[in-house]
Amino acid sequence: MNDKKNKIEFKKKEKVADRYDKRLIMQVVKEVEEGLPRQEAIIKYSLGKSTLDGWLFKYGSDNYHKNKRKSYSRIFKRQVISAIKNNQMTYKEAMTTFKIGNIRTIRNWVDRSKKENADICILDNGTMEKKLDKNPEPALEELKAALKLAELKIEALNTLIDVAEDHFKINIRKKSGAKQSPN
Repeated sequence: MNDKKNKIEFKKKEKVADRYDKRLIMQVVKEVEEGLPRQEAIIKYSLGKSTLDGWLFKYGSDNYHKNKRKSYSRIFKRQVISAIKNNQMTYKEAMTTFKIGNIRTIRNWVDRSKKENADICILDNGTMEKKLDKNPEPALEELKAALKLAELKIEALNTLIDVAEDHFKINIRKKSGAKQSPN
């Protein structure tokens, strides 16, 4: 019986500007900061994702904002990866220069870019065999130049895709294992 008296009733307010009770907002923010997954909070309180994000941004504690995961654009990631791949920086230097929280984040970006590049670089065995038949001992410098050119093309294509994805707000890269629709 006492529980009913002490329980705060939360109702939606009539005005759009005052749609939610401030006590409800603060309770939801507190629960999320204490570990309640955002998706569960959205379901539990019948909220929209952007509403919850806005509340956390506006009412979240300093500690929450400080420890919140940062998100980086694809172009920014590409700059960091390029600096490392071109031996312009070490992982530690990149972490300091670009103000990234830890080295593991950068390593993950580099590993992911290698996988993307591997997907793009599918060798055509017929072309390679023809080149080898013409010159059985190709010069090492020619191979290095061809490899460098291929890497530059891949980097240019990835940058172009990143810019297009950011500009048009769509995902262009196909996810691995994605189902194909029958035609």
